[in-house]
Amino acid sequence: MDPMPSNALESYSSVYGITCGDIMYKFIASKANQKRPEATADQADKLMSCFNASVVKIQESPCNELRQSYADCLSRESATASRRTSCLALQSKLQECAAKHVGQLD
Repeated sequence: MDPMPSNALESYSSVYGITCGDIMYKFIASKANQKRPEATADQADKLMSCFNASVVKIQESPCNELRQSYADCLSRESATASRRTSCLALQSKLQECAAKHVGQLD
């Protein structure tokens, strides 16, 4: 996957909790334990796979236009302190769309 600008990465991060929530929890739990580093590495690999699958699924879904609008908003508002507030409505719509059209991938 090609590198992305920070606003694009941030726009995708809004849906990871929906698409990869279970594996995110398992990764965080394995990091907290740190008794078995190999378990953490395994969970990290699964998490990255889910993140990459999320990007592809969002791009193929009707949600991609919303994601792009959200990324554009984040880019436009990057210099303002109220950035998150001004883009919140787009973020919420993107999350709703992802839940409906992409769902859980892990």
